[in-house]
Parts: sequence; structure tokens; C-alpha cells
Amino acid sequence: MPGEGDARSHEGGRPHEKTQDDAFIAAQVAAQLEQNPFLDSGSVSVSVQQRRVVLEGVVDTPEASLRAEKDALSIEGVYACENRLEVGGSNHGRVRDG
Repeated sequence: MPGEGDARSHEGGRPHEKTQDDAFIAAQVAAQLEQNPFLDSGSVSVSVQQRRVVLEGVVDTPEASLRAEKDALSIEGVYACENRLEVGGSNHGRVRDG
């Protein structure tokens, strides 16, 4: 797509290194969410691609959704967070840069 560069040239690494970085970031975000007393971390899934975190699942309150997003953005190496968390069954997804 025009305007989108190759992630390898932007990051200066090989694709395998990118996958390892993403896996490490996903583990760090998941660990951070487990420490959050306002979340049931089992109801939130974390995926990472090219240092962009995607949060999916269901949380009880809008505040819990925002806290999860802030937790994800607090992890070193996170470029952005796409918050697809649903609050009480309605979608409040959005993307924020880190």
C-alpha cells in the first residue's frame, strides 16, 4: 500500500527478530494486565503485531477498558494500542498511539 514502508527497513531488524519482539511485548502486556485489580485478565486477550497491541474481550466498565489500554501503552516498545474491548457487550474500540 502506498505510504506504508517495509517494517524491516523501519526497524532495522529481520522478520524473526520482529516476531520475538512482538511475543515478548505480548507477554509483558499480559503480565501487566494480570496485576491490574480492576480487570479479570482472563477475559482480555492480547495480540501484538509490529509492536501494535490489540486488546480484545469484555470488561465491566469503561474505566477498566481505559486502564487496560493505559497498561498496554506503558510497556516499553509498544508503538500503539488498538482497544477492541467491549464494555457490557457494546463495542468501544479505538486506536491510540503510544
